[in-house]
Amino acid sequence: MAWNWFSFIIGIIVIPVLVALAFLLLVIYLKIKNNLEVKRREERTQKKEIEQANEEAKYMNPVKDIPIITRDELKKSIDESKNHVLIDVRNEDELKYGMIPTAKNIPMPELQTAFELDDEEFKIKYNFEKPKKTDDLIFYCRSGNRSREITRTMVSKGFNARNYKGSTLEWAEIDDNVKKYYH
Repeated sequence: MAWNWFSFIIGIIVIPVLVALAFLLLVIYLKIKNNLEVKRREERTQKKEIEQANEEAKYMNPVKDIPIITRDELKKSIDESKNHVLIDVRNEDELKYGMIPTAKNIPMPELQTAFELDDEEFKIKYNFEKPKKTDDLIFYCRSGNRSREITRTMVSKGFNARNYKGSTLEWAEIDDNVKKYYH
């Protein structure tokens, strides 16, 4: 009789609890498996996007497709008197450290309005001809950051502009008239 009572309790209570636990474990397993699949899918998608971005970056400049000129290219252009307009965008107080040969100075804060002047006003103020959109414009500063932003702006306005990203910090290595300085 005791055995029947025990069998009855196991049949009524324990077996349904075990079935419920097994069902719960199955649900948890399926949920984890689904989450892992979603995560793997997201990782594959992200990996593909990174690979695509890297592939596109091969064809772009490291400074987000801003055209650049190297020191050697600039030196050659200066030495061969090529037709370029080299613009130093540093502030006047920085010019005491020297300028790259052939450069003209238009401080960065003035650049926007400088190109809005008519040709005659520009020449009077800056003492050189106002560059045209088709001229080979080269911008530089101390480290290449300000000139990069100016180049980006000028390119967006349709100018044929490049950034000398080495700027005076790099040029000082080959020209004793230009000194390195840090602010």
